[in-house]
Amino acid sequence: MAQPSDASAQAGDYTLAELRLKLAPNIAAHAAFDGWSAVAVATAAREEGVDPDVAAYAFKDGQMAMIEAWIAAVDARMEEAFPPGSLEGTSIRERIRRLGQFRLDS
Repeated sequence: MAQPSDASAQAGDYTLAELRLKLAPNIAAHAAFDGWSAVAVATAAREEGVDPDVAAYAFKDGQMAMIEAWIAAVDARMEEAFPPGSLEGTSIRERIRRLGQFRLDS
């Protein structure tokens, strides 16, 4: 039976898509100072206990992959914060305000 490489073992049982979602918020936080860069990816990886080489591979498509992952991470948090039916009974204006504010705060 083949043994996982050290890099894949450190990345845990995450798929590349899951790893992107896991790292995206920290990458976005570092992008303010380091840009959407390899430095931001490596820093976020170290903070999350992920091998920086595995993280670099997950974001091999560059800046747009980082930004897309960040948007997807915000969308996932938004779905958790506002499950179906949670905004029932609120006006359209209030729904838009809450959802817009959530996105801006992310």
